[in-house]
Amino acid sequence: MKVTEKRRHNLREIRTQYPDQKDLAEALDMSTAYLSQLLMDPDKKGSRNIGEKKAREIEAILKLPAFSLDAIADQVNDDRAAYRQPTRRLYFGELELAAARGEYTADDIHLLNLLGNRLRTPKRNDDPDP
Repeated sequence: MKVTEKRRHNLREIRTQYPDQKDLAEALDMSTAYLSQLLMDPDKKGSRNIGEKKAREIEAILKLPAFSLDAIADQVNDDRAAYRQPTRRLYFGELELAAARGEYTADDIHLLNLLGNRLRTPKRNDDPDP
């Protein structure tokens, strides 16, 4: 699944937590029409992909862990568990703010995804200590 498809899927899941689409649009400070375009099937005329910057903005506004729109459901649950740990919560909070401000390059995003994957992966007994 492409990252844009994951973002659309996850935004649709978030949409179900609101009484209607207008409420989510208001929460995200965007027009209902624009939100409809983000939620629309990609093969339909007028559909828009959720880009990197917009994904980070949505996550920041909704107070979601950074890059959670890019993950499948199991990864999001793992991220939220890691996010609740005090030191990781502070770190991820700082990353979310910087991401929302658009301060990352594509290379930065790639490295952060690698780091996030490492933080989510339980340490194996044969892993050397850092």
